Amino acid sequence: MRAYHYKFLNRPYPCTLKLRLKNDVRLVREYKICDWCLRRLIKEPSNKALTEAESFRSSCSLCHSIPFRGEIVDEALVACSPYSFRTYNVSVRMDASVLKIEDEIIAKYKLVNYITLKKGLRDHLKRALAKVLNQRLQEVRPELNIVFDFSDKFRVKIYERAYQIRINYIKFLPDSKINANLCKACNGRGCNECKYTGKANDGSLESFFIYALPTILNSTIPRITWALKDIEGSTVSGNGSPIYLHFRSIYDRIRAPLIVPENPVHGIKFILSQSLESTESMIRDFTMTIKMVLKLNVPLSEEEIRKRIGKGTITLTGVEGKIWKKNVKILKVSILNNLAELYIEMDSGINVYSWIGLRKAPSAKSVEPALFFEDEVSLVKIDVLDVRDRCIKGELVNLPNQAK
Repeated sequence: MRAYHYKFLNRPYPCTLKLRLKNDVRLVREYKICDWCLRRLIKEPSNKALTEAESFRSSCSLCHSIPFRGEIVDEALVACSPYSFRTYNVSVRMDASVLKIEDEIIAKYKLVNYITLKKGLRDHLKRALAKVLNQRLQEVRPELNIVFDFSDKFRVKIYERAYQIRINYIKFLPDSKINANLCKACNGRGCNECKYTGKANDGSLESFFIYALPTILNSTIPRITWALKDIEGSTVSGNGSPIYLHFRSIYDRIRAPLIVPENPVHGIKFILSQSLESTESMIRDFTMTIKMVLKLNVPLSEEEIRKRIGKGTITLTGVEGKIWKKNVKILKVSILNNLAELYIEMDSGINVYSWIGLRKAPSAKSVEPALFFEDEVSLVKIDVLDVRDRCIKGELVNLPNQAK
């Protein structure tokens, strides 16, 4: 039959309607497809073809009677039941041999304006799940991806989106322990006793994240990203120091930030706990304001201390000659007798003890220039007064002081 252009027939595709209506019965008999598959392949099948196709509902060569099996949706509900989530999406996997048969039918009968098997099944399962789930269907970055795998033996798989929580903590006791010691059984290599983390359960904040928090949230052990390294013997106040927790799997996604304990270990309090949409929400660069009280072992004036800061830039040299430039700014200096009180604003990533000359930096990284020479000063007290996020554009964003 001659195919006329759509401009003259006001149809979006060449006119093959008579050809389809004439051969749809032969298609059903040859490939033994059900009426559900016939409707998605041919827009207007004949009544005779539909009547014959209904007899193949239990033995369709394409869909294998999936649209007529209610237990498939029930299995998906069982697989989703442990999770607390807001959004989901549906995916379908089919055997390659079935898709090959469908391509053969489309090519042989020159079908147009059809719906593929995978799309048809996905839309059917989406509608079926929407009737029984109260959560929102979302195709872009859903919290759960429900995969119906029909490629081999039918099974439902659940794929979770990675989950991140940001926590800000304050430390009001200088001797409160932040970082965990290495596991004594394996010396940090990882064993069954330390859950293959290499960290001991010693009552520190890090050990709380590893051993206690996964039980509270019903999750896997999180990967921890410290925004600032702990300054030994210091306190942390103000907006608190941020910590990022990355969970590969977590069941209670909705309530997770709300059920994190406020006082995890002695001397430490969480003042902010919030979930992040993605790792892009993590801000790696921070600016902190610290207060130091130093005992001067040699006479030093305020002008001398300010002069040593110079232009306010510190150079960190790492392995293979990698160099970082960090900013340091003295806000206030006051000296009384042999005690000096300094208020300093500085970028994250600086070893404070190495910078003020109290100890040597690790061999892998050096800090230049140091503020004081060896034995010039001794530390009396150090406190982190404030920590501020620094965005990519250089803007400073103050966190809300959210107490639970």
